[in-house]
Amino acid sequence: MQTQTQIGKTAEEICAHVVGVELPGEFGERAREAVNAIAEVLNRTYDPYVVACVKGSELTVDIYNRYIDHIDTCRAACEVAGCDISKCHESCRRVIREDSFKSLVESVKYIKAELALRRFNFSYEFDKESLPQHVKFTIKL
Repeated sequence: MQTQTQIGKTAEEICAHVVGVELPGEFGERAREAVNAIAEVLNRTYDPYVVACVKGSELTVDIYNRYIDHIDTCRAACEVAGCDISKCHESCRRVIREDSFKSLVESVKYIKAELALRRFNFSYEFDKESLPQHVKFTIKL
């Protein structure tokens, strides 16, 4: 797998949207190792959008679950079945967001284990929203 696009670069920080495990050379070996560890165990059910940024000796990795297409698919199935679209959309939204959140929590569990196994000093934080769809890891390199 490889980096899809570089999304930002300054003298102090470089960021990339990570599709897989290949990062720009400026990231350094330890940052690559951390991103590889995350990519290996990331649950891809909800098409995660991953942004990795290196600034000095700190790597941040933001993981966002993208679930809108899944809601649209669910709603389309409801239309075919002849269900009330407004009720169906709300039901689909609730179920898909909950499942997406569970997927993200599962990813965090495995990411924590991988980073600990590789002896990284890290912290993580979920968004404050109800059933968050984003988590941010901060890793000391």
